[in-house]
This record gives sequence, C-alpha cells and structure tokens, in this order.
Amino acid sequence: MEEPVPGPAADPCCAQVAEAAGPSSSRRLRLWELPANALCPVIGVCMPIAALRRLADKAFGQRLAADDHELHCGVITECRSRSPLAERVHKALDLRYALALQRAARHRSDAALAQWWREQCDAGELPGAFWAVLTHPRCRDELEERTLGEVHMLQHQVGLATRVDARRLQALSDENTALGQQLA
Repeated sequence: MEEPVPGPAADPCCAQVAEAAGPSSSRRLRLWELPANALCPVIGVCMPIAALRRLADKAFGQRLAADDHELHCGVITECRSRSPLAERVHKALDLRYALALQRAARHRSDAALAQWWREQCDAGELPGAFWAVLTHPRCRDELEERTLGEVHMLQHQVGLATRVDARRLQALSDENTALGQQLA
C-alpha cells in the first residue's frame, strides 16, 4: 500500500508559509517578510536615524562608523532576511507604534483597513499607520501598492518643500543682512 503524499497541512514548512500568507491568517507580517521595495520607506519613514543607529550599534556590539545614508542602506540589507538587527528593528517599530497597531487590528477587511489608512493620513499619523497597514494580516497587494505609492509621492513632496523652504530662508537671511547693513 502506498503512503499518502503529505499535503500542506501535514508539512510544517508549507503550513508556516500558509500561515504567513494565507488570507485567513491573523498573524502580522514581520519586517523581513515585507517586500524588498517596502523596506526603504518603512525604515526611512518609521525609524528616526538616531534610534536606528542605537539599534545597529547594539546589534553589532560597537559604534558603527557609517554616515546616515550608509547606516540606512545597511539596515535595509540586514532586514531583507531575519537577522538579530531585523528582529531588533521589528520589535522597536512594534513598541513605537503599539497604539497604531492596536487600532489597525480592529479592522477585519482590506476595505476597512484602507479607510483607516486614509483617515490616519488625513490626521497626520503617517508613520504608525504605515507600519500597521503594511504588516496587517488583511493588507492585500492592492492596498500595499497604494500605501507604498502614497508614501513615495509624499517623500517627493517633502523633499520639494524642504528645498523651497531652504531657498526662502536663504532669501530672508540675505534680506536681513542687507537691512542690517542699511541700519548700521
């Protein structure tokens, strides 16, 4: 008599994959399970660089001699797979955004989660909502893409606004210098 071929329920490896990706799963995604294109905005938007540096220094047991960009890129690389640093960053994000995670967990459908995301963006609560939505078990590909796209465009707008503000500040500083010279 032939032995039955084990199916997904009998194979622990398949069961873990089904648990992580299944539509009925209630388990949130881990940082290292997010798509590679999500790591840069998650780490850049959700983790202040000083906090990221402290986590990396602790994970590697020494002060890293990396500039902010090198640190950011190195953390992204480490977080592509489960590593001590990825685990530390995931835990730090969960602690930092515990309230957002709790509020997002109440939403049992992709549509409800999308509505909550919109409300959080409108309220200016982007980092916590971003982390909560991307790791939520009900976040589907379309919502994930939309969320990543909105954050990407927001990053462009912030960069533009920063450049405009810097030009305005320089113009005001120049004007102030000229007025100060006139008064003298």
